[in-house]
Amino acid sequence: MKALVCVLLLLETFVFVVQQQVDGGLNENEISQQISSEDGRQNPPQTDTLRAEASTDSQQNSHPCFSDIHAALRELTATVTEQKMINRELTATVTEQKGNIRELTATVTEQKGNIRELTATVTKQKTINRELIATVAEQKTNIRALEMRLIDAEKAAEQQTFLLEELNKKNDEISNLTQSQVEELRMENRDRQIAFSAGLLQSGSGDVGPSSTDIPLTYKKVFTNIGNAYNPITGIFTAPVKGAYVFTFNVYAHGQSNAASAYLMKNGQHVTMAHAHQAQGTLNSSRRVVLVLEVGDVVYDTSFDPEISDDDDEEEAEAWFQKMMQRFTEIQVDGQSPDIYAALKELTATVAALETRVRATEEAGEELKKKNDDREIAFSAGLLESGHEAVGPSATDITLIYKKVFTNIGNAYNPVTGIFTAPVKGAYVFKVSVYHYGQSIPAAAYIMKNEKSMILAYAHQAQGTLNSSKGVVLVLEVGDVVYVRLWPNGCIHDNENHHNTFSGYMLFPLK
Repeated sequence: MKALVCVLLLLETFVFVVQQQVDGGLNENEISQQISSEDGRQNPPQTDTLRAEASTDSQQNSHPCFSDIHAALRELTATVTEQKMINRELTATVTEQKGNIRELTATVTEQKGNIRELTATVTKQKTINRELIATVAEQKTNIRALEMRLIDAEKAAEQQTFLLEELNKKNDEISNLTQSQVEELRMENRDRQIAFSAGLLQSGSGDVGPSSTDIPLTYKKVFTNIGNAYNPITGIFTAPVKGAYVFTFNVYAHGQSNAASAYLMKNGQHVTMAHAHQAQGTLNSSRRVVLVLEVGDVVYDTSFDPEISDDDDEEEAEAWFQKMMQRFTEIQVDGQSPDIYAALKELTATVAALETRVRATEEAGEELKKKNDDREIAFSAGLLESGHEAVGPSATDITLIYKKVFTNIGNAYNPVTGIFTAPVKGAYVFKVSVYHYGQSIPAAAYIMKNEKSMILAYAHQAQGTLNSSKGVVLVLEVGDVVYVRLWPNGCIHDNENHHNTFSGYMLFPLK
């Protein structure tokens, strides 16, 4: 019986210790108190009797049961202490694992976001891949079509190779002829640069005539002599090439019983005559004619019985020549001309294939074309836009502004300033006409080049109307200016009929 009580107390104590260990553990004093409490709670009066008996027995038997209980309690205390240490370690481990779990949770959340982005990227790449697959399929179709075209092109190339060889042979045959034609065009273009303008006297003033015989007139004051076809020693122009030529000459004298007259002669034959006659004042006349000349034909002026005069202002008696922009030249070809022209037609049809071979020829043609384009410079203008008005007399020179523009090809003439500015170097023709009513004041105006007077159009008589016109050929550099200046104390009058004009055009460009 005593042994059973000891076992029960031991089990109860063990259960309590384990429970306390689970709840947080007990120290040795707590365990002792618990045992005492359990002894008071579980031992009814009969138990106390048993304890008294047991105590008596223990005292009689040296109490062996209680010795075992104390040993067990010491073992349990050590176990509890060990379990506390293990529990603290486990608590620290759990706390650490909780932190790791939080980090893992954040990592998982981040990875979920990355996965969503990757999912969107993959979806986009799938769409792109589908498009690329469609593009590749389309390109395959195109490649197959190109392969077919390449096969066709190779076949055509074989045929064209033979034709090209034939064309190259023909090109070699006519290349020398083509180059010679270009050189001929260049020579022809240079041949067209023929122009001269000259006044009667080199300096001073004087009269020629009257004389009972024709007198060849020698124009010594040379303004321009491009091509050197005019001889200022003999006064004779000799045609260097066959072509159509324009000649203009003027005569001037003082009014008296003798007339002012002169013939234009071609190879000793009279062609036309300039004639003027009045009793007083000054008189002048001008004539223009187009002549077809052979190589070596000569043209010159002669005066006869009447009288003409000149002075150092070149305001009277001045002859000038201008070559027409278009000249008719005979071209001789040999008996093989039809074959050559046929070859040229064939080459024209295949010019794309031979473009490299004939580039030099095309460039030469473009250069010649550009020269012709540069010649498109011409103007003509009247003094007044509308109404009627007199200009002058004035004690100082007045630059005349011709406001009524009839023509201004190339826009080299400025109707605001009245000045023509040369856009390219070349030979130019200028002409001025003056008009006024007869009185004590003359009608007179200069053609000026860069502040230097070139020629003077002059007319003076007591009554009626009077007019005069003059022309000159000038070689101008780029930027040279030409304009008309009213003669000091001179006067001109204009109205809706535009009697006063200023005109000019380029004969040809010069290098």
